[in-house]
Amino acid sequence: MNRPLYRIRQYLATRKSKLSYLEIDFVRKYLNHQEQILFFRMKGFDQRHGITVANKCLEKTLEVNWINKTQMARVALLHDIGKSSADIGVNYRVLYVLLGAIAKGKLLKSLAKKNSRIALKRKLFVLDNHGLLGAKMLMDVGCTDNEVLQVVAKHHDTPEVGESKLLPFLREIDATL
Repeated sequence: MNRPLYRIRQYLATRKSKLSYLEIDFVRKYLNHQEQILFFRMKGFDQRHGITVANKCLEKTLEVNWINKTQMARVALLHDIGKSSADIGVNYRVLYVLLGAIAKGKLLKSLAKKNSRIALKRKLFVLDNHGLLGAKMLMDVGCTDNEVLQVVAKHHDTPEVGESKLLPFLREIDATL
């Protein structure tokens, strides 16, 4: 699917974000209590995205016996929790994508500031750094699983030698949803 149509479809999908009981049970199956609290703090469309990514990752790894399915579902559900560290609506996300496309993201990097008094700059910072922020949130609630922390922190980074084998699956699925 071409990129503009994909983004339009993604934007429209934010309108249906209420989770079903089956989806809530799916989250409870894979996340511990503290992780569930973090998950359910996310906006509804981020929760739906996490569930969709988790289901697609599980489908993709169905016949791959060297992938721990529980870990795969867990990191897929949690990969965007860092976005919940600020109240970021859909319009900010659209702007973030547009700014990222301009001048290969240089404009975005110059605008995104962690401690700015300007809300837009703080929100752009959160969107640009949500992986690291999410890993910190997990550490703050007692997560000590280095693979989970690494995957959440680096899911938008350039692939590296020696990284978790879960990352390529998550990156591929996340990029299409």
